Amino acid sequence: MEINKEQQLLILGLVLSLIIGLGVMYFKPGNTAQELAIMPPETASKVEVHLCGAVRNEGVYSVQGGDRVIDVIRLAGGSLPTADLSSVNLAETVKDGQKIAIPQKVVILQEVGGASALGNKVSLNSSDEKAFDALPGIGASTAKAIVAYRQKNGPFTKLEQLMDLPRFGKAKFERIKGELVL
Repeated sequence: MEINKEQQLLILGLVLSLIIGLGVMYFKPGNTAQELAIMPPETASKVEVHLCGAVRNEGVYSVQGGDRVIDVIRLAGGSLPTADLSSVNLAETVKDGQKIAIPQKVVILQEVGGASALGNKVSLNSSDEKAFDALPGIGASTAKAIVAYRQKNGPFTKLEQLMDLPRFGKAKFERIKGELVL
């Protein structure tokens, strides 16, 4: 099939029109490289993340969308030496409203007569109800509440968290704090 001169001119005109149209769109005044760049929506704004557990400074941190869990931990001053970072995805991208709990390493202690092997002190993070019940001023219901709190909220990060329990005041805490370890 042969293309005559009139058809050749028509095709040439269409190709030139297409090239000119694309050139006008590309070189349109006001288009900057920044306006043409495509930015993922999650990196465009700040997000609020709650970090708690075995970190130096627990709290709510404002970070860029697209930041990673490790970035938030660094903002918090780093993790504690007892932090179990192997159970946390440090490369996970944080999301607005996310709560990140950094657990502590679990130390298995051999129970000796209801108390741990660490100088006969009771471990908040590994002892059972029987060990807590043996402490002065702690009954069965408080012992059960301590274990339930630990199961719901994760390991204790400081002894003072006991005072978060209902009916567990400062006086009771002061009486038994010398008997406890994390």
